[in-house]
Amino acid sequence: MKTFIFIRYIYTVMFITIINLVVSIISFFYVLLNGDPFTYLVIFSFWIGLSLISLISLYKWYNNFQSRDLLMSQLPNIAEGFGEGHSPRDIQEIYLSAETQELVDLLLPVRSLVNNIISMIFSFKFEQDTLEALLEAMADGVLLVDTEGQILRMNSAASQLLYIDSDQLKSNQSFMGLVFDHELANLVHLALENNSIAQDEIELLRPNKIMDAIVTPIQNSTNQEVVITLHDLTEIRRINTTRKEFVNNVSHELKTPLTAVKAMVETMENGVLPKSRQKEYFTKINDEIDRMTTIVTELLKLSGIERDNYQESFDTVDINKLVSQVSDNFKDILEKKLILLELDLFPSPLVINCNQYHITEVITNLIDNATKFTPENGVITLATKSSDDFVIVQCKDTGIGISEEDMPHIFERFYKVDKSRSDTGTGLGLSIAKHILENHQGNIVVNSNVNDGSEFIITLPLDKTNITP
Repeated sequence: MKTFIFIRYIYTVMFITIINLVVSIISFFYVLLNGDPFTYLVIFSFWIGLSLISLISLYKWYNNFQSRDLLMSQLPNIAEGFGEGHSPRDIQEIYLSAETQELVDLLLPVRSLVNNIISMIFSFKFEQDTLEALLEAMADGVLLVDTEGQILRMNSAASQLLYIDSDQLKSNQSFMGLVFDHELANLVHLALENNSIAQDEIELLRPNKIMDAIVTPIQNSTNQEVVITLHDLTEIRRINTTRKEFVNNVSHELKTPLTAVKAMVETMENGVLPKSRQKEYFTKINDEIDRMTTIVTELLKLSGIERDNYQESFDTVDINKLVSQVSDNFKDILEKKLILLELDLFPSPLVINCNQYHITEVITNLIDNATKFTPENGVITLATKSSDDFVIVQCKDTGIGISEEDMPHIFERFYKVDKSRSDTGTGLGLSIAKHILENHQGNIVVNSNVNDGSEFIITLPLDKTNITP
């Protein structure tokens, strides 16, 4: 009977060893095809543990068969004890006799070895997950590229910056094939050639962005690779350009009236100006001073509106009444220019939550612009509508219109459609209007063609709590 048990155990050990060998071969080819070291380490660790247990058990059975028969009867209890987390001392006291203690002493180091291997694997996995989370949280694009140009790893920021999706990565296109740029290619070549970090500011063509690129070569056990870090400078450069243009525009707008004032003052100081024209000069000087005051006032207003912490006090206002009141202020000037003003107001009140002073300023600016650019016998139409959850205000004229070239810049600071006119204002009105509407969760768009008039459309949220049934 004991011989039968021994033979059956030998068969069992041989079967386990063969299974371990098969698992090892499968894990080897799996990592070869998939490159997943974590899965391979898990499989391999269990293979080592099972193999060592099997071989040690077989050896001890061969040397002391009689005591092994007793141990065999206790193996289910021992396994259950280990599974419940009992210490080796508890296992010895509860289940084992002195004859079986020698084998247990051999098995415990194996259990410790397996536990250490598993602990190392999960520690490696934790570090890998931490690194993955850090890469995904970065705003800069990070790519790992081999010497053949294949992208081995890329974080989400790099995918968004370079417009590279997962399908393009699976197509095995090279990095330079996806992002063709000779400056970046030269930077990668320089880093590999000198085996040192290379950095430069580059301008990509696809996509059209300005990047600060850092290429770092790394050498692993098999081949050389490079880590490419990309920091998007496009928005910073745009802001710097806008700031320079703004300073230039402000300087120009203030210099023009100051130059005129200085010239008139010098003429009066030289005594060559007849007394009959002195009043005319004083009036012009006063007008230029008013113009500078208006520019400074509107700049301060625009600066305040653009502040992140800017807050406004809102009231409930019927947009129909507001449009009607503002249009009344232009009756005299419109009559002088022989311009017809038509009102097409929504039949019931359209109530919005707004800063009444600022929305009045927006509508005033639109009517004022329409008046300036509409010739005699022209027509200006003001209309209000309701669309879903929004109020729409339209200001349409039959004036000179806006060219296709001017349309993208119409809401920029100091931009003037007709620079030859002296009565076009500061060029800040539409920029201020746009910012006011954005602070009200609204919007403004323009439709226009040269010599075919312009139509400005304002959209503001409707106050649903004050809708008349």
